[in-house]
Amino acid sequence: MSRTVTLSVTEQSVVIENDDVADEIETLQSALDLAEKENERLRPRRVGEVMDEAREEQRQHAVSWGRIDLAGIVNGDEPPITPTTWRRDDGLFMLYPGHTHSVHGESESGKSLVLQALAAETVNAGGRVLFLDYESDQHSVVSRLRELGATSEAIIGRFDYRRPESRPDASTEAWAEILATDYALIVIDGVTASLGTFDLSGMNNDEVNKWTRILPRKLAEATGAPLVMVDHVTKSDNGRGRWAIGAQAKMADITGAAYTLEVVKHPKRGGIGKLRLRIGKDRPGYVRPRCAEGSSGNMQVAAEVVVDSTFDSLSVTLKLPEKMAEDGPLTSKGTPRNEDLMERISEEIVRRRNAWLDEDDRHEPASFRFSMDEIEKSVRGRSATVREHVKTLANEGYIEATKARFRFVKEYRRPNGPRPLQVVDAEPTKATR
Repeated sequence: MSRTVTLSVTEQSVVIENDDVADEIETLQSALDLAEKENERLRPRRVGEVMDEAREEQRQHAVSWGRIDLAGIVNGDEPPITPTTWRRDDGLFMLYPGHTHSVHGESESGKSLVLQALAAETVNAGGRVLFLDYESDQHSVVSRLRELGATSEAIIGRFDYRRPESRPDASTEAWAEILATDYALIVIDGVTASLGTFDLSGMNNDEVNKWTRILPRKLAEATGAPLVMVDHVTKSDNGRGRWAIGAQAKMADITGAAYTLEVVKHPKRGGIGKLRLRIGKDRPGYVRPRCAEGSSGNMQVAAEVVVDSTFDSLSVTLKLPEKMAEDGPLTSKGTPRNEDLMERISEEIVRRRNAWLDEDDRHEPASFRFSMDEIEKSVRGRSATVREHVKTLANEGYIEATKARFRFVKEYRRPNGPRPLQVVDAEPTKATR
């Protein structure tokens, strides 16, 4: 028996002799009709999303051309940005909050390991970590975090692990959630693969600039977290210098610091490995002065990295470079430190603070402030040297700059020195992010 079937695709009616074929065609036609209806239903939303994105992009462009109020910086309400994360064993931090950084090196040089160790330390301390993984998988990363001592509670509750396979605007809700979260650390593991999800090339400066604005810089500025990009270097070390593989813009776009990781002794299970962390760029300028001199080119040794897996657990420690350990600790300018002067400055600050609190019961410990001039006049020593050591105390978190004055945080004592003075109602040290 013949049947007439209408095909909407061609808007023509045809006669089908075979019932089975006719049934299949009608089923296919029904599916096409449903698909067309669904497409019609979604089309307004899709157009709306495109328009919203265009308007947001236009708004961002307009905002970026707006005048920035500099009064807070000039008046000292906004102290300079100093590093607060990734601690060397002498107290120096390597990463700046709200800035982008790079750690690059050869394959199996420990790049991911050192950042996973920092992530484990951060979540155990109560901070949230965003880990954008373009090269590994969740099973390997969680296993490594456990080896590094991260607790189950910390991993589940504060380790935000994601494996993006598209641009962030492909999932607007997830992207908005990320930008609104208060992270203590962000890691992008796999720069080249990340660029690929944007259909961009790491060899092209313009395309690297575009990716930087959309992803790493946007994340760092929106969340206030230090962001670290894990990247590779060229196969040949001839002429490699301080650069990651690819476009020069990778280095130019970094707003914080760039580090290269070298293998001195390969880490292995049951043994102790040693890596060397060199600094190749330090835009804010608070890390490089306290790195070892005498390195080739524009790179100094920032830390000796010890990877210890002699027992069941795994630990990663950033140590003072060997040359600096021999020479002794340095000031914020990289000159030899006078530990006695540091201690005398701290004692004078404590003395002034205690006297100020005794003057009036209404005085609150957190309200005490002092100026650089006050310390210069009351502490014996050359003014320039005293100022340099006051800045060193600020860089290392013993005091805090605020409105061109300083706030007491904690007392400094030289190693193996006498017991500190009694501090009235001392405040706890601010936790690093």
